[in-house]
Amino acid sequence: MDDGVKLHVKILGDGNVSASRPLLISLHGAPGLSTHLEPTASYNFLSSVYRVLVYDGRGSGASDHVGPYSHERWIKDIENLR
Repeated sequence: MDDGVKLHVKILGDGNVSASRPLLISLHGAPGLSTHLEPTASYNFLSSVYRVLVYDGRGSGASDHVGPYSHERWIKDIENLR
């Protein structure tokens, strides 16, 4: 991220993920309580049509547990990912 925090990010698909496919970004539920595993299971079926990006949000799963933890920061993280 622009502040040096590292997020765990994964693009779903068979390895042939064309940049021409629309990007779909999926975020798991409650910060600090969930990981990318639920969105991976839920949205993997869309990976033949979309580039499906799943990730552990700031403070969750394998991502850095470094604040700030605010709506503004989480939105900025998504903008960085886009």
